[in-house]
Amino acid sequence: MKKKFLNQRGITLIALVITIVILLILAGTTIATLTGDNGILTRASEARDETEKSKIKDEIALALSSVQIQHTGNLEEVTSEELQNELGEQYIVYPAEKFEVYNKMYNYLYRITSDNSIEYIGEYSIQTTTKTGNSSTPVILSEKGVDDVKLEYSEGQNISILGVNRFNIDESSFAMISYNSKHTITKENNGITIKSEQFDTTISSCYAYTDVIAEFSGKIWVSCEASSEGDIEDVGMRVRVNDESQELCRGEGKLAEAINVQKGDKIRLIFYSHIGTSEANTISYKNIMIQYEDLTDFVPYEEEISSIQTAVKKVVLDGSEGIDAYTTAITIGGGTNYRYTNKTLITNTGNDVLPINNDTKANVKVKGLDLVTYNETYNNKIGIGISSTGTISIYLGSECSSRDLLIEYLKNNPIEIEYNTLEQEFIGIDSDIDVSTGNIIISDDEFSVSYSYISPKEGYELVCFGDSITGMFQNETDYPSMITNSSNIKTYNVGFSGCEWTDHTSANYMPFSMNRLVDSICSGDFSLQESTASNCGDIYVERLNTLKNIDFMKVDYVTIFYGTNDWGSNSILKSEDDLNTSEKQRTNVEDAMKYSVSKLKEKYPNLEIIIITPYWRYLNNNDSDTVPNSNGDYLYDYSNYMEDIAYNDCKVQTINFYNELDINISNYLEYLPDGTHPNEKLKHIIATYIINKINN
Repeated sequence: MKKKFLNQRGITLIALVITIVILLILAGTTIATLTGDNGILTRASEARDETEKSKIKDEIALALSSVQIQHTGNLEEVTSEELQNELGEQYIVYPAEKFEVYNKMYNYLYRITSDNSIEYIGEYSIQTTTKTGNSSTPVILSEKGVDDVKLEYSEGQNISILGVNRFNIDESSFAMISYNSKHTITKENNGITIKSEQFDTTISSCYAYTDVIAEFSGKIWVSCEASSEGDIEDVGMRVRVNDESQELCRGEGKLAEAINVQKGDKIRLIFYSHIGTSEANTISYKNIMIQYEDLTDFVPYEEEISSIQTAVKKVVLDGSEGIDAYTTAITIGGGTNYRYTNKTLITNTGNDVLPINNDTKANVKVKGLDLVTYNETYNNKIGIGISSTGTISIYLGSECSSRDLLIEYLKNNPIEIEYNTLEQEFIGIDSDIDVSTGNIIISDDEFSVSYSYISPKEGYELVCFGDSITGMFQNETDYPSMITNSSNIKTYNVGFSGCEWTDHTSANYMPFSMNRLVDSICSGDFSLQESTASNCGDIYVERLNTLKNIDFMKVDYVTIFYGTNDWGSNSILKSEDDLNTSEKQRTNVEDAMKYSVSKLKEKYPNLEIIIITPYWRYLNNNDSDTVPNSNGDYLYDYSNYMEDIAYNDCKVQTINFYNELDINISNYLEYLPDGTHPNEKLKHIIATYIINKINN
């Protein structure tokens, strides 16, 4: 009986253990089902997030509608302060394309565009930081949504926020209206000078203008100095934003105007005169400036700011100038004095820098030889002197009795001369940030600045391949940078101007064709590109270094924006002759696309690839809608064909810009100044399309 009892109990225990194990397995399965990547709890959390995003979007829309009612529905009149007051402390509102609205509770960022649409941008967080600065290391505030700025400095200290000039005279083109062939326009002093020999008749109004695209949203200041010579009635400056005229500034002297703009607006600067007679005259506008006011009171450019220091230049005498650069003279004691007169190096200096007379030492720093007065070198004193005109005088005694010996001496004993100039500059800005992207806080003493800003949470990484539409622009002027500035997407610009899907006919550019780049990316061997990069220019070398340092295992998205050069160079879309060749991926667009995409996906299956097809262009005075290439193919044929291959064969996303963008012969100058390459407005549109494609 006892043995039988033990057996039954053992069986019961075993059954219990099995039951517990089964329950644990089931529980584990349930937990995995609840919490896995596609689990119930995960889906519920995502659904809750989407609900909150939608709820916040509705709140923003309601607040915006309420504020608009106060302005009879006109969004252009709504200010960020009004919207901020309507939404309350849970939100932060600041100018962007129209506005960007940040929800503090959920860390969600939304953008309100000029057409009243509200877009979800991504998850951001509020960061607070403190920086110290002084006259040699100004603090640059360029982060997104800078807010709550607090400056700490000693009493009487000079603290200023200086706007950066956004107008580049070298990149600007001017049109002249109502002037005749006897007029000339020249660029100088960051401005223009219009000279007239005479007018055929008295003209009531003449003007020159140039267009600039607004790079940021907010208030801008446009200013210049106007003057005239000759018999002329008056001078003036007017600004138009999207063809709507602003206030008119008239008269000579400083002309300045404050305007509100949105990023992407067309700003037209108009410089004009009412010509009173037909006599010759000259009108000058110098120091033309566009500055963005974001943080505090604007500081006009002509205001004297002690923190801006005079520029320091350096001259090195190391014998490389050659003997012809030196003249000789006999000193009082019969020695030989050498003067550096072939090139007058020390120029553009103030009276406090060089000697007022020959008995005063120049206020310069010299290494390698004692600094004496200019006269002392003629009185047999060994050293270096500098005249008030910048001529350098050297006396070295019997050691240097000829110019050849002087050159040999300098090769072994180089002399460095540092001196100030009348030019002003920031000295030693200690920052990796491009100064032009933000405001600069400068001071004549050390200070600290604390501020908050909205920073994107770690987001996607995007690599942008392409031709000159991608690659010819740098820093914040390229559309990849615009993507980063408008989203939580980190971008890499690896565009190479002039290149294609297929092999380029030039041996220098061929290694940078997309099919060749893919080979190097997947193998890690960039020797083919390294062999010719320097022949293609510094930007090729820079972009190649960027490409070599990208970890594609961490990259989320790749955009490939080629095709316009394939069309322009008459590359074959698809040829039957290529079907049996081992190098067909080098010679026709279809196979180059299939090869590049498949090889990237095989090596990096994590990549999401987006193929972008060419937009309309005006090439050699030919409309791409009506003029085909030498193969008889139109550019829209290329775009549509590439879209079909991308979607049906490569199984990747695509953006057909030829169909999406309404660019044509009647409006292309609004987007393509040279008929091919995008201006700021179009680059912003390209960036927006890519962001939307990734986020949706």
